[in-house]
Amino acid sequence: ISIAWQLIHIATRGYRIATPVLATGLKAWHTTDSSNFFTKYNLKTNISRILDEKNKEEKEHTTRTILLSAGEIDCREGIGREKLQQDMNNLCADQVENTVHSYVDSVKQIAIEYQIQILLLPVAPHAYRKESNGKALGRATRRKRMELWNDLLRRKVKSILHRDNNIVKSEGNTYGVGKVFFLDYEEKLREKCDSSPTGYVLNKHLDADHTHMHSGF
Repeated sequence: ISIAWQLIHIATRGYRIATPVLATGLKAWHTTDSSNFFTKYNLKTNISRILDEKNKEEKEHTTRTILLSAGEIDCREGIGREKLQQDMNNLCADQVENTVHSYVDSVKQIAIEYQIQILLLPVAPHAYRKESNGKALGRATRRKRMELWNDLLRRKVKSILHRDNNIVKSEGNTYGVGKVFFLDYEEKLREKCDSSPTGYVLNKHLDADHTHMHSGF
């Protein structure tokens, strides 16, 4: 919710306010067809409510957009458990890849179902922790998972956009509607840190409380 109520300038649209709508506890995995977790239904209920309110405000149809943030909990949970420690690099990497692919495919279906465009936010790196802090080791490991997550998310979204663009050209569909985009700004959140296995941590100027980013990002 770091961007809640922030004023965002869009070159072709002017200024827009980022209105927060929470689906507390949503994991990327919860969006998949196989999931029956309540957060999935909460997400869809929220989208329906947003669209109902927008339809009352707008006299004619425009491309409606939501920013969706998920994945941080997926990267955080499970890391450090006994099964993953046996083969951290391979087993966990496979799980991240499977989750990202399922997540993007599921979000794509949501975008089509509700005729909206969805902008996916990357997972931000964890803030710096002193090595004496008990959470430092776990956070260092998670940064590697988050780096992999963002890289796979970037590539997966790029691949479906390439496919969709070919469909738009051949069928004349409205650009943006039913599409998923990746907001590729995560590298700008980094600050060099030699003690981190990724070589960076969250920029200290964006660190609100050692856990969350503040609205400056």
